[in-house]
Amino acid sequence: MNDKDNWDVHWRANTESASHNPAQKYRFRLIQNELTTYDSIQKVHCVVDLGCGNGDLINQLTQNHAHIEFIGIEPSSTGFQISKAKNASSMIIMSDITMDHLSNDALNRADVVICTEVLEHLDSPHNLLGALSNSVRVGTKVLVTVPGGPRSKFDQHIGHRTHFKKKQLIELIEANGFSCDFVNSSGFPGHNLYKLLTVLLGNVLVKKSESFEATAGISMISKLMNWLMEKSLRNSPFGWQMVAVATKN
Repeated sequence: MNDKDNWDVHWRANTESASHNPAQKYRFRLIQNELTTYDSIQKVHCVVDLGCGNGDLINQLTQNHAHIEFIGIEPSSTGFQISKAKNASSMIIMSDITMDHLSNDALNRADVVICTEVLEHLDSPHNLLGALSNSVRVGTKVLVTVPGGPRSKFDQHIGHRTHFKKKQLIELIEANGFSCDFVNSSGFPGHNLYKLLTVLLGNVLVKKSESFEATAGISMISKLMNWLMEKSLRNSPFGWQMVAVATKN
């Protein structure tokens, strides 16, 4: 699942900056909205966060969905340890689903699997989605987010192989045993402006990310970006945050 990236190094260096990233906060709001909507239609009992990283998403969702069991799957030992420390009430499994079967039982129980900002890091995202398809029940919902738009120097630094277009994401999902309910191109204009800023800052972000400090200036900029993203469209031809919901065939 990890391909060439060293995720132990990544999470040691970037877990703090990731937690303060306004783009991450925006994605989490989109994910929570989709989960809340689906839960109101079909009661959700178990959600798996595939590639749960530093555990921020599970930590947020458990506070808003107390009736749901959340399980995290993370292949890196550092991410696993950080996520487990943040989420004492949730099961966190150290597993790479393309290489082992340690998380098969959890995936088989899941009503919803979330896979957020994972596929863009992989040389072969087909391998991960194929393994996922073989592990979940028919009818399981899968919520995927991936970036669109240009790749910044920072994106490349943290291992983004590709950014997706809507058609490309649909074809990837449907080639691996899922039917795509919809794909939203979210975030225009606020998220797009933030991403353009990361492109312009380029190597500055690469240097700053590993010695991140939540200063007053960063906090103010983050609040402004959060406000802009809240005003952004959930779907338009121009959004650079892809959000897909699919169903296992």
